[in-house]
Amino acid sequence: MIGEVLSADARIFLFRNFLSEAECDYIREKAEKRLTRSGVVDTKNGGSEINDIRTSMGMFFNRGEDPVLRYEVGQKYEAHWDYFFDEKNAAKGANRYATMLTFLETVKEGGETVFTKMPTPDGRDNDGFSECAKHNLAVKPHKGDAVLAKWIHAKHYEMGDLYDLEAQAAKKPKAAVPSTEEF
Repeated sequence: MIGEVLSADARIFLFRNFLSEAECDYIREKAEKRLTRSGVVDTKNGGSEINDIRTSMGMFFNRGEDPVLRYEVGQKYEAHWDYFFDEKNAAKGANRYATMLTFLETVKEGGETVFTKMPTPDGRDNDGFSECAKHNLAVKPHKGDAVLAKWIHAKHYEMGDLYDLEAQAAKKPKAAVPSTEEF
């Protein structure tokens, strides 16, 4: 299976028909009864918290397995990295090398995955896309398709938000503590 290169620089690829319709239906059926409100990582303590930046429903089949997420009309996950800049999560090995999103349903309107730091490949607006996806690299959900984004180089694309502030703070050298010893 060969992926379509959406951005060579950012290493974002689209794989059409990655899963069959039957595989998508099977995953949705198994996940449906176990969906609960999705959380986000609390970068202060490394735990999970409910936050309005992510309003989807989600579940894991087992600890350490990939999650299944469902977004209804009006639900979102605001711009974010699947990469941590804070020491606590980075030290736990929580950073992902890559993320693969597989669409389990085709939607008529909205639902795009938008890469907010990437302009559209040809510089023109995406016709037929929702307002939030018109001006950036975006992928419409199509049942069975998958998008692969490699994050190992995420620090290259600053978002100008909380994630950038965390990254900048992590890069700053620690202030030297003056010694109280006399020489």
